[in-house]
Amino acid sequence: MIKNVLITGGTGFIGSNLMTQLLKNDFNIILLKRSFSNTERINDILPKIKFYDIDKIDLLDIFKKEKIDLVINLATFYKKFDSYSDIETIFNANLIYGAKILELMGIFGIKNIINTGSFFEYSYSKSQVKENSDKTNPLNIYGVSKVLFENMLTFYSKKYNIKSVTLRLFYPYGERDNKNKLIPHIISNALADKEIRILNPNQIIDFIYIKDVVSAYIKTINNFSSLKSKNTAINIGSGKFFSVQEIIDTIEKLIGKKLNIIVEKNNNEDPKFSYSNINLAKKIISWQPEYSLSDGLKETIEYYKNQ
Repeated sequence: MIKNVLITGGTGFIGSNLMTQLLKNDFNIILLKRSFSNTERINDILPKIKFYDIDKIDLLDIFKKEKIDLVINLATFYKKFDSYSDIETIFNANLIYGAKILELMGIFGIKNIINTGSFFEYSYSKSQVKENSDKTNPLNIYGVSKVLFENMLTFYSKKYNIKSVTLRLFYPYGERDNKNKLIPHIISNALADKEIRILNPNQIIDFIYIKDVVSAYIKTINNFSSLKSKNTAINIGSGKFFSVQEIIDTIEKLIGKKLNIIVEKNNNEDPKFSYSNINLAKKIISWQPEYSLSDGLKETIEYYKNQ
């Protein structure tokens, strides 16, 4: 039975929402963070979890101290556009740190890990993308790092008999999101009656509400023991696509006013996004989205109204 969950990257958007729900479901949480991590998103739950500052204590000592049933890997360094200056940071955060965790899992006999992947692992497609490994064709260096880590999971499943599930998230949005991302940017500026600057209103994206993302992790935990494959990748998206203009139109209806949209010149070409086939998620973890785009945006707007 899975009870004690070690989490990397828990101070972020997805991690903070997930840990809140895990506590409600009576899981014990062991959080790995840095002493200088911004804990603003989790200050309300920090007293309820055990955490370690990994810049002050060796990972080996943590694994010696704690009984761990499952690792959830959310640690990541994300950049949409490739940059020479970011390469080392991307691979340290997305590959090397995770490799150390996997090696310690093997040493201490921890057999279960849920990894967090990304739609950036896929090439652009006008049709729904499935999880077949031969379809991965990363859109950027960030996507490359995610694919390489999944290859590492396969290696460690053979080396230490570790079972892994990678949830390949499409475009999450919702409460506690990074304020510079598209939907928080639109909503926060709309509520403040400010100009809203966007790059491409015609860009197509598979948006998925954060509460649906969190439920995917919970469903994966609940179905982990019944999964037959040692390494499973599962798409977590809406299975639909929406343009940025559709997002704007929906927010306008929910807020009840016309937004002041400024389309700026785009010097960087936006990546062409794929959208998800979620049949595998429905089949093996009994998951599918419960929130429509309008419902998710409505809850997100209410959250920002209260900030």
